[in-house]
Amino acid sequence: MRKRIGLVLCISGILLLIQPDIQEEQLILVLNYVLVHYWPLGLIMLGINMMSKKQKPRRK
Repeated sequence: MRKRIGLVLCISGILLLIQPDIQEEQLILVLNYVLVHYWPLGLIMLGINMMSKKQKPRRK
């Protein structure tokens, strides 16, 4: 849960730094462009996340 909140805060902070007066339609167009053209980055981030997670020891 903390990771998700941190990710949302990082993304919103980056967007506000780039364009503080962004409009909703413009935001949707930018997100659509990023999703269509850079979707493999999601796979890379998912793979890194899966590799970096430590397994908790199992209780017997």
